[in-house]
Amino acid sequence: MKLSIIMPCFNVADTLERALESILMQEVSADYEIIIVDDASSDETGSIARSYAEKYPFVRYLSNEVNQGNAHSFYRGLVESRGDYFCVLDGDDYYSVKDKLEKQITFLDQDCRQEYVAVASHFVIDFGDGNVHVPNRGAITEFTYVDLLTSRHGYFHTATYMYRNIFRGNVPEYFDMKIYRGDTPRTLFHLMYSGKKVKVLDFVGSVYSYTFKGIWSAKTEREHFQYQVDFYTAHRQFVRTRFERQFADRLKDLNIHKLKNTGPEELHHYPMISIERCLTEIRQIAATFAFKEMEFVLREIYSSQYLDTLAATLGFIARTNAPELVQTKANDNVVCIFVSHLNPRGGGDFCRGERAGGYVQ
Repeated sequence: MKLSIIMPCFNVADTLERALESILMQEVSADYEIIIVDDASSDETGSIARSYAEKYPFVRYLSNEVNQGNAHSFYRGLVESRGDYFCVLDGDDYYSVKDKLEKQITFLDQDCRQEYVAVASHFVIDFGDGNVHVPNRGAITEFTYVDLLTSRHGYFHTATYMYRNIFRGNVPEYFDMKIYRGDTPRTLFHLMYSGKKVKVLDFVGSVYSYTFKGIWSAKTEREHFQYQVDFYTAHRQFVRTRFERQFADRLKDLNIHKLKNTGPEELHHYPMISIERCLTEIRQIAATFAFKEMEFVLREIYSSQYLDTLAATLGFIARTNAPELVQTKANDNVVCIFVSHLNPRGGGDFCRGERAGGYVQ
């Protein structure tokens, strides 16, 4: 088995089908399995998961008798996993491009020296109301354990990662601790125990659904900072050097300071931009970068995997959240914009629309 996709779920009946369909749309050449772990949901999460397990032989359904938290559900899924690699996709998030998993599998397969323990990609935050947040792309192409510990790596969401299954058959019990739930502890321990790096591929492949109802988004800023304090306090017992202990203490103190200066009811808000405005800015960037240097474009290869997949992701979000706006063909009220559709041998096609009234598949 090449890949295991672990899905910890709790009361995600409204979004679970979307998450599962985003996996099923993946064009993956290798064998994979989906492991759904239902954490004693009180809604229809269990019945939806069972229906997929009955329909698809590669979907496995596990259920906790009582609610034990996201960390335990992930731990149970990892213990059951059979893949050489694994991903984690929460039931309210989803993949946005069809080759997300294939690109990451290919990278890890071709990493013959196994310099990398995991591979990540970029993501978009979806607020569910037509607005999104596009995190700063940055210049990071890889990061190490020290980079993560010292906060020099940027942030990559849970759904962006694919890990080597280095603990297969011997999963550490601390993954079952509530304090170690989430992507940061998972990545931290993989880097710490492997001594390897995480590669960041330059494309957008997943969506983080941030609707103030999730495990993390529903928490206040104070709760976020308190978690960080508790995490670094607990993590200190596992580190091996004075340097690591000093940084754990430093980060804990920093979050204690933030706790003292944050109101009790404040929620964390990311900057928002409408999907339409974001697409307009992408079009302007593509035009500025490529077509003001026409001689270069005609002589050299131009491509922007990041812009292409960002535009595709925004379209996927729009189609998912507002299917009534999607039409199958253009008409007088709808235009189709090719953001950066360029010939890989140089040159290419560019279309700028003057009117827009909806989205086109």
